[in-house]
Amino acid sequence: KGNVARAELVPEAENFVSYDGEMPEVGKNVSEIYLAEVSNRAIAYCLNITASGFGGDIELVIAIDENMKIRGVKTISHSETANIGAAALDEKGKLLPQYTNISVAATDGVVSVSGATVTSKAVKAAVEEAVETVKEIEKGGGVQ
Repeated sequence: KGNVARAELVPEAENFVSYDGEMPEVGKNVSEIYLAEVSNRAIAYCLNITASGFGGDIELVIAIDENMKIRGVKTISHSETANIGAAALDEKGKLLPQYTNISVAATDGVVSVSGATVTSKAVKAAVEEAVETVKEIEKGGGVQ
């Protein structure tokens, strides 16, 4: 599912290479980072991250491009309540589409889904952690 999510978030990528650098401390919930590449040049980071939702862990893939723009968020797995938190995590729901093609500075403008506040806050925290992780990697020279 992670490979499919990465390909959907960064469709122009020719391949995805596992990031083998040091994981920044701010990325405590990040399990893996992949670099989306075109012509052997990294154009985006794809982070596998776990958030604590209402019903348990929510596994997400978050893509952030080289211009610090959030490409989008995809759900890999979750245990959220059907028709409430689960509906918020649906690609056609009200939450995840808000994270498509926005500046990393624009996450404050994302609105929680009524009835799925815990889920909404969990996703927002995951996105913010992913952004901070990428910022730390970039401070260290980023990807080559």
